[in-house]
Amino acid sequence: MTPLPTSADVAAQWQPIETAPKDGSPFVAGRFTGEKRNHDGLIQVDRWHDRTKGDSYNGLGKFNHQFWPATHWMPLPSAPGLTDNWPEGE
Repeated sequence: MTPLPTSADVAAQWQPIETAPKDGSPFVAGRFTGEKRNHDGLIQVDRWHDRTKGDSYNGLGKFNHQFWPATHWMPLPSAPGLTDNWPEGE
């Protein structure tokens, strides 16, 4: 059985939001400021929106850039077991 990741393992995966992908792929975005207000601790799956690619605005979709911007991001985890028992050819 694979051991569960520790808090330190998970914390090490968070990266500054400035390094998040801007190609439209989804990722986990979070706001961690330590302020205990203004949506600190908010975590959501999001993606970068880009006007040049048909979106109506630039930026993340679920965070308010003026009042509670995201501060960190991490890649989405793999879905459990989707490829482990997948029949070949499908």
